[in-house]
Amino acid sequence: MRDRRIEQHPFEFVLRINGHIICQRYFNINNFNPDVLGSIDMKELLDSIAGVNNSWGTMGIIPTYLKERSAEYLQFFEDNQHLSHKNRDNNVDNIWAKYDSYTFEIRIEGKVVGISEFSGNIFPPKIRYKVNLKHATNIWGDKVLDSNGSPKNLDIIPNIVKEIKKTFSRKSYVKDYMGYPLDIMAQQEKEYANYESTLAN
Repeated sequence: MRDRRIEQHPFEFVLRINGHIICQRYFNINNFNPDVLGSIDMKELLDSIAGVNNSWGTMGIIPTYLKERSAEYLQFFEDNQHLSHKNRDNNVDNIWAKYDSYTFEIRIEGKVVGISEFSGNIFPPKIRYKVNLKHATNIWGDKVLDSNGSPKNLDIIPNIVKEIKKTFSRKSYVKDYMGYPLDIMAQQEKEYANYESTLAN
């Protein structure tokens, strides 16, 4: 029996840490163009949402969110140096002692069509394990005000969905790299993997 959510909203994104779901959203896309699959535009979309080392030197929407929450966290202890170190992240000396991996997936009717991974270890543990993309306040529960004194909208989920919809409904896509069709390159990688497995046997 098909999932009613997938029938009504066949597109979704999923954010996980170490395989555990943090956030999942279903939505529709008008004028979906299936040519996006396997295009360079798909990679650029994933970079714009979950990229850490983009070619433009910028972070994607989700890593930027984590970076901003980390800055709030560190600034708080900078401003309140009298607080005990017990309130901090257990005085972790080696942030790579335990590797934490985020994965961001885009799915169509339950099938993964795009995936990106980045390390969570560059963010404080108390930030990386308490991700709330639909946040209305900063990590201390305070509203963030703009220059006019009005509360800022901090929810990044609409931005993620907007980026996916915009890319998935374009009329044309870049389907080759340096003159080679991307599907041929994928086929060559598959053939080489098969060749390597035969050598191993």
